[in-house]
Amino acid sequence: MITSEVDFYMDTFENTVLNSISSAIIQFADHNAFCIHDQFYTYRQFGECIERIRNTLRQAKFQCPYVGLIGNDDIETYASIFAVWFEHLAYVPISTEWPEDRRESVIQQIGMEIILDSGNTVYT
Repeated sequence: MITSEVDFYMDTFENTVLNSISSAIIQFADHNAFCIHDQFYTYRQFGECIERIRNTLRQAKFQCPYVGLIGNDDIETYASIFAVWFEHLAYVPISTEWPEDRRESVIQQIGMEIILDSGNTVYT
C-alpha cells in the first residue's frame, strides 16, 4: 500500500470513527453510552476515562507503536481502545488465558513496551 492510500484510510477512520465518538461525547454527554454488568455509564464518563488513559499514554516514554491490551468487560477496556486510536497507536489483544510463555512471546516479537489492563499500566 502506498503512503497516499494509508493516509486516505487513516483520514477516513479519523473522520468516521474518532470524530463521531468525539461528537457523541460532547453532544450526548449526559446520555448513557454503555451498560456493563447492570451499571450505566454516560458519554461524559466514557470521555473522561478516554482522556485519563490518553494522558497515561502521553506520559509514558515508549517507542513501539503497539500497545498491549488485556481485555476485560469494563469501561476502562473500551476506553483504552479509543485512547490508543486517538493517540494514533495500535493495540494488540493479550489474553490472560494464554500460557505465560505465549504472552511473553507475543510481547517480545512485537516489542511492546506498555500493556494496558483495565486502565492500569504495566510495563514489561
